[in-house]
Amino acid sequence: LLTFEQTGQYFRHTLLVSFAYQAFNIASFNRITPAIFTEAKTQDIAHLRRRVLREYLKTLIGVPLLVLTAWGADLATGGVWSERFHLSLALMGALLIGFVLRAAADFHALILNARHDERHILVSQGVAFAVGAVLLVVLTWRFGVYGAAFATIATSALYLVLVSRAVRRLQS
Repeated sequence: LLTFEQTGQYFRHTLLVSFAYQAFNIASFNRITPAIFTEAKTQDIAHLRRRVLREYLKTLIGVPLLVLTAWGADLATGGVWSERFHLSLALMGALLIGFVLRAAADFHALILNARHDERHILVSQGVAFAVGAVLLVVLTWRFGVYGAAFATIATSALYLVLVSRAVRRLQS
C-alpha cells in the first residue's frame, strides 16, 4: 500500500510522536495514576473526571508547544531541517492529533481501571483496533501516508468515544 520511502516517512513520524507519548506517560499519566486509584475509593466519578481533565489540559498545552517548536526550527533553518530529515510538519501534526485523542482516552480508561472496570477498556480497545485496521487499509490505499495518519486519528477518536461512554455509565 505504501512505497518504501512512504513507509519510512510514516514510521519516522510515528517514532517522533511516540517520544511525545512517552513524555506524556512519564510526566503526566504515571504521576497521576496513584492519586486516581486512591481517590477512586472515596470520591465520585465526577470528581475523578475533573481531576483527569485538569491533567489532560496540561497535555493540551504541551502539544501545540511541540508543534510550534518544530515549525520554528524549520522556519529558522529555511526548511533545511525538515528536508534533511524528510519530515512533514503536516503529517506530524496529524499524528499529534491522534496522540491528543489517545491521551484523552487513556485518562478516561484510568478512571475505569481505578474502578476495576477493565472489561470496558478491553472491549473498547478491541472494537477500536478492528475498526482501525479496516480504516488503515482503506485510507492508506486511497490516500497514502496521510490516509494512515487519518486512520490513526479515527481509531483514537473511536476509542475515546467508547471509553468516555463507559465512564459516563459509571456516573449514572
